[in-house]
Amino acid sequence: MILDYKNCLRPEFTKRVFGKILDGKSLNPFGPKGIGKKRLLEDLEDIAHQAGIRTIRIDMKAHRWNYASFLKQAEVQMRYLS
Repeated sequence: MILDYKNCLRPEFTKRVFGKILDGKSLNPFGPKGIGKKRLLEDLEDIAHQAGIRTIRIDMKAHRWNYASFLKQAEVQMRYLS
């Protein structure tokens, strides 16, 4: 399958990061506001969908003090994947 990276903000960077994710590595984007973390996640989500990989996105910071709410958010999003 040929994946289309042309609409990504940083196509080569996104391709490398996606390859690492496929190899089982985790992703923890960090940096100052406005550096493109959210856009990277959007681009990775788009590429994952092209590859037939279903995704969910959860703001870990929003649930850092409540693991049950994290699990609930994951459950809610996964219901819509089916």
